[in-house]
Amino acid sequence: LAGGAVAAAGEIAISGGTMTAISNVSGHYRPGPVYLWQAVKQLELLGVPLGSLRVDVMGVNKPFKNAAEFLGAMDPSSDTDLFDAKTAVDHLNRYFAERTRNKELEKEALEKGEKEKDGKVEGLK
Repeated sequence: LAGGAVAAAGEIAISGGTMTAISNVSGHYRPGPVYLWQAVKQLELLGVPLGSLRVDVMGVNKPFKNAAEFLGAMDPSSDTDLFDAKTAVDHLNRYFAERTRNKELEKEALEKGEKEKDGKVEGLK
């Protein structure tokens, strides 16, 4: 495209005729996450199954387990700050940090609940 405007750029992986992964990894264009979001959103609108489509974003520490998670983690149509690539990458890394922290809190709560349950059972003996 000789440096012209593009809607998205990156890589896709296909196995057995099914798209299994998509990313915005591109040596030349270096598109921000919003362009990947645009591509994934278009796939969704076209009816492409996204449940097992892994999404990798340049600069983000982890891959998204599926496209639905990625689409839910950012929405540039409601937050135009995400059109800035650095802002979007920071936003997505915070998403993963918060998700990890929430999982840790849930685990702690479950462990605490089990300990309380065990204590009550022991007290009845």
